[in-house]
Amino acid sequence: MTTKKWITGILATGALALLPAISAPAAVRDNPGSLLKDMQFQAQRARTHALQLNSFALDSDLGWQAYGDQLTQEKSAIDRMGRDLSRLQTVQQKLPPAQQRDIRRIATTLQLMTDNEDDAIHFYNGNQDALWLPVFHRYLNNLSTQSVHLTHLVKNAEALSTAGLG
Repeated sequence: MTTKKWITGILATGALALLPAISAPAAVRDNPGSLLKDMQFQAQRARTHALQLNSFALDSDLGWQAYGDQLTQEKSAIDRMGRDLSRLQTVQQKLPPAQQRDIRRIATTLQLMTDNEDDAIHFYNGNQDALWLPVFHRYLNNLSTQSVHLTHLVKNAEALSTAGLG
């Protein structure tokens, strides 16, 4: 597949993520199990974009626009997880100790991802002609590693919640 068709495919896929979410009632939105399910979906989405960004280091023919689209999608998933995490933290004291521990671990990893995403975007905005530099790819590699870790943390927390073992 040519690079142009590949980027077009990425852009088309990314457009689906921009569709507005259907608003759920407050009781469902603030339910730890529902929040963790949504976070699991967003964590998988973030992981996909982070892995894609990390793989861009292997293709020197990609333009800066490809990075921009993936960074935008990554930021969207991270922001959504941040909102869900805030809701989880408001009910955290009512949850079993194991789930409280999971939420703290998720919060730590999500903060690391947010910091790396901010650094990558800042670098991207100021250096679109130097995206080949190792410092930029270090941010992307960190995002990739952290997103894989976060996906596992959220999946385990959601599984505990579903099983009622929190």
